Amino acid sequence: MYILAEIKEHLDDWELDLFRSTCFGHFLDVDTGWTEGAKVAQRNTFAGQYVHFLMLRRMQTLKTKELWFLVEGKPTRFSIDEFALVTGLRCHDEPILSQKMRVKLKNRLCDEHFSSSLQIKLQDLAHCFRNLCKKEDSGKEKKGKKQKKKITQKGGREDRVKIALVWFLEGALLSSDPKKNISEFHLSLVDELDIFNEYPWGKVAFDMTFDSLWVKNLA
Repeated sequence: MYILAEIKEHLDDWELDLFRSTCFGHFLDVDTGWTEGAKVAQRNTFAGQYVHFLMLRRMQTLKTKELWFLVEGKPTRFSIDEFALVTGLRCHDEPILSQKMRVKLKNRLCDEHFSSSLQIKLQDLAHCFRNLCKKEDSGKEKKGKKQKKKITQKGGREDRVKIALVWFLEGALLSSDPKKNISEFHLSLVDELDIFNEYPWGKVAFDMTFDSLWVKNLA
């Protein structure tokens, strides 16, 4: 959750309110205390041990998209229902975007902040977010001076939040491979927050989590 901690640290009150109004807003209430120093290693070690503990107790069933474990003699299920309860995310089927919606989606964020690059990785999102925050700090220091393009304008502040949303999505919820390119579709979708907020990110995250656990089970 270091990503969430950094987002909370660098966004101002107005930007945090905007982030909180989105489908990921409730995650701002998550305690990010375990992102400091040695606690990161402790957290990662515990999470890995817990997953290993569960996979050793995997039950064989005919259920699809469900994993069952025998914990303390009791069958315990992991399915999209439990995932929805824990994450609070939309977990219904992915919507079919209408042609009108697809036409509405643009690559503005890619064009303005990533030089139209088609190979945007997780570290590029982090760099972009931090760079936008530095520009904000620089803008505050030069307050009163004319600037060609102020990052403190509403559009620039919204972009910081939008980049933060995709960074949190890719890095925290989806745990994207740092070596692989992130989805350009996600950057297009976040530029239309009304569509982004209605998208079933819980379904997307659950499918990736389930597939990862299934692979671990076969290994």
